[in-house]
Amino acid sequence: MEEAMPFEELKTLDDIPVYETAPDGRRREGRFSLEDLHFAKDPIRYHVNAYRRHGAIYKCWFRNQEWVAIGGHDANDFAWRQPDIWSYREAMAGFGKQLGFRHVTTLDGVPHRLKRRSLKPGFGNSIFRHLPAMSKLAATEINRKIDKNIDLHQFCMETIIRLSAGTLLRAEISDEMVREMAKFEEMFMHGLNVGEYGDDYFAGEDYRNTKENVFGFLQELIENRDEKGSPEDSFAAMFDERPEQAGPYDIHEKLDDAYLLLIAGAENTARLICWCLQYIAESPDWLDELREELSEGSLDNFQEGMARFPKLKNTIMEVERLQPGAYFHVRTAAEPIDFQGCQIPKGSEILHIQGLCHFLEEIYEDPFEFKPQRWDGRQYPRKAHGTFGGGTHLCLGINLAKIHTTLILAHLLKNCSVTLDFKPDFHLYLNPGGGFRRSPLPAQFIPLDPGNGQ
Repeated sequence: MEEAMPFEELKTLDDIPVYETAPDGRRREGRFSLEDLHFAKDPIRYHVNAYRRHGAIYKCWFRNQEWVAIGGHDANDFAWRQPDIWSYREAMAGFGKQLGFRHVTTLDGVPHRLKRRSLKPGFGNSIFRHLPAMSKLAATEINRKIDKNIDLHQFCMETIIRLSAGTLLRAEISDEMVREMAKFEEMFMHGLNVGEYGDDYFAGEDYRNTKENVFGFLQELIENRDEKGSPEDSFAAMFDERPEQAGPYDIHEKLDDAYLLLIAGAENTARLICWCLQYIAESPDWLDELREELSEGSLDNFQEGMARFPKLKNTIMEVERLQPGAYFHVRTAAEPIDFQGCQIPKGSEILHIQGLCHFLEEIYEDPFEFKPQRWDGRQYPRKAHGTFGGGTHLCLGINLAKIHTTLILAHLLKNCSVTLDFKPDFHLYLNPGGGFRRSPLPAQFIPLDPGNGQ
């Protein structure tokens, strides 16, 4: 292993060591360079190797251009502790173009903090009051699919949306519209991740029609609430508790907030649940231990926290580590910044490899292995777990993601045998572009005890 370049020698962008250069003559192979394919096919080892060779800052070739990448615990601490050095408006321009530049993900500084305050009634700790209702809804949705052939990811997305629709923004939504919402979220997330081709993708007829259908439904839903009176749900609380400094609550902002409550994050959370079920399926002894733990009490005990279900909590934490929803984030320097002795100019685009710590053996022993027991009584560095980001831009929906994941998994593991009609592939890769596609995950839910209600 080569020694990392001493940080004191880094002065300018030109001094940053290069892990991998551009292809000869910077020629493309179709849309993406050979280095992109290397990055995409094995992003974890790509950046672990770069970190081992050069330390916490280096250059790499991605999306047909050279990027500065930062990774490791010091990089996470640096990026999350100083949120105002980044321009989220520039880095997250895809969100702004599709959802408006008042969307919380695109806001910086004071406007971002004010928006987070206005969203707190819908995403803060108060949402845990909905646990019993969400638990019943999860059981109902699972019962609807017993002994049927399903796509596991599709089921999870639709169930997540139904749990939110039944509690946070109480609304009757048809099966067809729930499917349309799930389709929109998958397409939207894909479009955000195809780089320079995102605008072309978002201009496609299928995406535009799906978006129009979903947001047309949400607008009708909001207008009906205004006319008939709002139920006492999280959406109403966001209106009632809105800070005066936030200004008038117009229809555009209401639409965005309704999307956040009902749909946003469903794709990533569904992936997490599917990964959990795949890892558990490959670990039958651990599955037995989980079922024993879940059999010892009512699922209503989740209102008291996860302390009574440590093995389930450990499972989720371990899968978050192995399959982070966002292995890296694109950042744009809002001002000149100094990281590890290197001066990075304003406007520079940077890849923050926030999930890199997940695979460093000095933090997690055997980091590529599924070992949920590693979390039992062990405290790892807080900023080594990058699944939900950190700082003031910590994932807004972290509480919802944890509730949805826990409830759906708990009901499935306690009451069903989940048969996976596909071979799990645990390799993390990036889809560097092309049309929207996802491999199907065919499965069945077989009741463990047909006489035991959920």
